[in-house]
Amino acid sequence: MKDRITATELPIMLYAALGEGRNFPHLGPAGQPLDVYDRLADLPNVTSMKISQPVSLLSTMQLCARLGDRLSMGPVNLDFLPLLARHIEIGWSGQWNAEAVQTPALPLGSELLRASLLSDFRKLDRTARQLQPVLDRFFAIQADVIRKGAHPWAHMRYYSWLGGGNGGLLPPDPHAPAGAVPVLDAQARRRIRSAFAASGLPFTDDPEEQFVVGRAAWARGVRMSALSALPNYSVE
Repeated sequence: MKDRITATELPIMLYAALGEGRNFPHLGPAGQPLDVYDRLADLPNVTSMKISQPVSLLSTMQLCARLGDRLSMGPVNLDFLPLLARHIEIGWSGQWNAEAVQTPALPLGSELLRASLLSDFRKLDRTARQLQPVLDRFFAIQADVIRKGAHPWAHMRYYSWLGGGNGGLLPPDPHAPAGAVPVLDAQARRRIRSAFAASGLPFTDDPEEQFVVGRAAWARGVRMSALSALPNYSVE
């Protein structure tokens, strides 16, 4: 790690994770090499750390306690923020799938991070409670898939489409282990919609077929019957 970091002057973000090749149980608790990260954090171009979704609250707290005085910490698990923000400044998240927890009309994830950065704990707690249904659904889908070395691509596209994004299915991931990517079926779609509703997130009432082909292609007249395959998707 040090050789790669010192080979450049670019800013470096460390990544605490549990996937294969990113988990070091012989070097620290729960696979997190705290002493190694501690030394790397002293390098001048190491600026931050993303903490992956499957990393436990205890490990996240240990990482923040050890590194938070020098690095900008970005936990993916937004439901950790009400606790973490009371001990360390948290103003961003490694949660790059923002569409899973907010829509343009109601950016709850951004509001949560702003409250965290400003130490507005009353708003932070209130927003966290509102976010809980979509956070629970996101974690239930994503965390296990991440551990297997993949992403639930169809589900992630569905979040975006519900909030007004393009949607559309992606080709199969050639790098994903066999069976690791879940199928977006009718039950999964209902559960995601129910979570959005429980958190008060507005979502589209456009037909599901539009999601499959993508909003832009739908506007051009493309329909599901024109597709030769439906990767990681089931109508029923």
